[in-house]
Amino acid sequence: RPGKYDIGGSLKVSELIKKADGLLGDAYLERIDIVRIKPDLKEELIKLNLNEVLYGNIESDLEIKSQDKVRVYSLSEMVAPKVVSIRGHIKRPGIYPLQQNMKIYDLIFIAGSFVDEEFKKQGILESADLFRLREDGTSRSLTRFNLDKILKDPRSEQNLFLENNDIIILYDKEMVNPKKIV
Repeated sequence: RPGKYDIGGSLKVSELIKKADGLLGDAYLERIDIVRIKPDLKEELIKLNLNEVLYGNIESDLEIKSQDKVRVYSLSEMVAPKVVSIRGHIKRPGIYPLQQNMKIYDLIFIAGSFVDEEFKKQGILESADLFRLREDGTSRSLTRFNLDKILKDPRSEQNLFLENNDIIILYDKEMVNPKKIV
């Protein structure tokens, strides 16, 4: 529970955490920061390992001083979110959170699907692309898939599981008009 707490006669970091009803399940245990106002009114950053504070390192369990600000981080703040993106001939192109067990069809559905038959007719259904980062992280591999097969049967072998930073590109008939290619 974030907030202001009375330190009383003395209060250690671990005691403050208990006073605030403990940590949430996604607490980042590698670091906790204390911003302390020094007598010259400058701020000092004190960095501690939260594991050590909570589990027995007496030197790490510092005494809190008046006006200290203690910051506990969450894992979700420390780890970049996993995302996938979809571009081209889709109603809502953009970047979406990657969810567990998400497949190509799921992202297409979330981004607007092809329920509108007129919109669907403007698209190229025989071919779409999935770009995936290679393990070296410097380039992408290309996987072509048949969009129509996936739309007709989401259980199709073409409906691959998505990975972090995958990009799906769907094409419309104007995009591949040879007169407009540069």
